[in-house]
Amino acid sequence: MPDARVAQEYQDLLQKNGFHAAVCSADFAAVRMALEQQFDLVFWETDLGAERSSQCATLLAHAPELALVFLSSDPAIGDVVAVVRGGARAVLQKPVSAGELLQQVHTELSAGEADGRPDTRKQQQSSDIVGSSFAMQRLRRDIEKIAASDTRVLILGESGTGKELVAENIHRRSRRRSGPFIKVNCAAIPGELIESELFGHEKGAFTGAFSKKQGLMAAADGGTLFLDEIGDMALPTQAKVLRALQENEFIPVGGTDPVPFDARVLAATNKNLREEVKAGRFRNDLYFRLNVLPITIPPLREHISDLDELLASFAGRSSRQGQLPQFSEEAREVLHNYSWPGNVREVQNIVERIMVMLADEVITVEKLLRVVPDLQSDGDAMLPSGAGYHLLDGRHSLREKLDFFEKQVLLQAFARSRGNVSKMARLLKTDRANLHRKLVRYGIK
Repeated sequence: MPDARVAQEYQDLLQKNGFHAAVCSADFAAVRMALEQQFDLVFWETDLGAERSSQCATLLAHAPELALVFLSSDPAIGDVVAVVRGGARAVLQKPVSAGELLQQVHTELSAGEADGRPDTRKQQQSSDIVGSSFAMQRLRRDIEKIAASDTRVLILGESGTGKELVAENIHRRSRRRSGPFIKVNCAAIPGELIESELFGHEKGAFTGAFSKKQGLMAAADGGTLFLDEIGDMALPTQAKVLRALQENEFIPVGGTDPVPFDARVLAATNKNLREEVKAGRFRNDLYFRLNVLPITIPPLREHISDLDELLASFAGRSSRQGQLPQFSEEAREVLHNYSWPGNVREVQNIVERIMVMLADEVITVEKLLRVVPDLQSDGDAMLPSGAGYHLLDGRHSLREKLDFFEKQVLLQAFARSRGNVSKMARLLKTDRANLHRKLVRYGIK
């Protein structure tokens, strides 16, 4: 698109609505991108003319499933007819509003679904990276860059941050996207079986090997092999994986003939592999073979501003397909000040629990803690990290500041006592009547 600012606005709009979107400023490069990355829909901003209908026909001859929509200023009727005959779905007259753009997207994807083509938005709602924070925007940019190469990637991050999701996104955007995506959980497969699972085995290779079996490395041929929890792989298996990466071939268990190996390898771990290498639990040479393009996923506590988007996203994916119940201000504050040790996976679990137990209800702190008692064990984190943000800002009176802190103390005591007023009174060294008045005053129920 010639107008870079408008193009960026369109891209941001589409991504916020759950679509994967890319921008290209040159016609030739855009056509190549559309063909290589197998987009479902292309908006082509250009002046229409005689050559556009032939270009349109040529592009669609190579990608007949592609929905092509032109954006043009004051297009002549004859030119519109020409490109539509060439296969374009529509011509929108500039300027095109956000609503018009989204409506056209839904129209084209709905038509594609009726024709038997998949609805990309539905697929990506469950597989795209959610969040508008700087950390998530940077993560998406890194994924785009990494996906364009065929180099090995080491994905690092705490448990529950979404390492498998990142691996899937890299595969889905890579040139190997039409090939298989094979996941191997190195921590879940017993040590005595992992070599057979990875490399396959010949008939009679060991007791119980009644027939020849293809391994997961062979199954990943032409696609992507994702070695999850690579830090838990046993040293003997590490040595054989290293050889396969060095030689681009492997030998099945009990076999003698090497099998060619052509798959991109992505690995992930929540361990510090440098420390594992120092401790002798991970091979130094394998570490450097895997750690060509490292990518680190931040824990949720470092991009907590994305929590509301995550809550809404998981609510939309739940089996009820409903809206996330409404939270009271105090309940939302509790969620935002929780440390989320389980990261995004914990958010998903809590949303599913809330959707089942508290659907169609306004969620107070009391209801939230009853359904999600784990939040109570993190009571110290309930005091906002920015609790003193307006201490000396000159915009609030001393009374307002004292009320603010009193409310936070009451919220923390409420969580620790599980809403038991008698326990709260003992904890705060005050009488029940006074405590009850304060709870009513601050709306803590």
